[in-house]
Formats: sequence, C-alpha cells, structure tokens
Amino acid sequence: MKREHFEKTVFAERLKEARKNAGFSQAKLGELLNVSQDTVSVWERAKAAPDAEQLFDICRVLEISAGYLIGLTDY
Repeated sequence: MKREHFEKTVFAERLKEARKNAGFSQAKLGELLNVSQDTVSVWERAKAAPDAEQLFDICRVLEISAGYLIGLTDY
C-alpha cells in the first residue's frame, strides 16, 4: 500500500470515529468548520484531505491531536 493512500485511509477512519464520538453529524461538523457536509464526506471516504488550516480547525473542534488523526500516534 502506498504511503499516501495509507495516510488518507487512516485519516479518514480516525476523522469519522472522532466525529461520531463527539456526537456530530457530517453536516454539523461541516458547519463548525465552515465547510460543506460534502467536504466532510469526501474526507471520510479518503477522496481528499484537508489543508493545514482545516486540519488545525478539525483538531480544535474535535479536541484531538493532529498526530493521531494522520496516523503518527495511537492516541
């Protein structure tokens, strides 16, 4: 598996899990991040990844580390 695919897949799975654990729908998370529900869906399906500013906002809103989201750490 290519590293880029692995990273997108890990990010997608962990984003979805963190969103659900926070009790947010894709639409609500999108609202909090000022992106569309479709954008959140694309991220969760590993079709694209957020830019650095969006990643920062995701971490802030979901209260989770970027290292965990992108697969550098297990917590």
